[in-house]
Amino acid sequence: MDMALILLGRSTCRICGKTLNEGEDVVAFPSGLFPDSGDKKWVLNDAGAHRACLLSQPWGEQAIQLLEGFLGPAGLCVGDVD
Repeated sequence: MDMALILLGRSTCRICGKTLNEGEDVVAFPSGLFPDSGDKKWVLNDAGAHRACLLSQPWGEQAIQLLEGFLGPAGLCVGDVD
């Protein structure tokens, strides 16, 4: 699975539709993490979302936990990629 490519200032949140900007708490999801298209979390495949938007959803915490399980002990990585 490849992680989503998020272009800050251009990519949009899959939940609210607003632009994901530098300095915001953004969570990126790999493609295929949610294989069932009937699952509401399916929209997060190969996409990013504001953490606050995720947590506003009844399934948001579960989506973050599944991502953390996928990433393993390294957990979520936040920051600039050089």
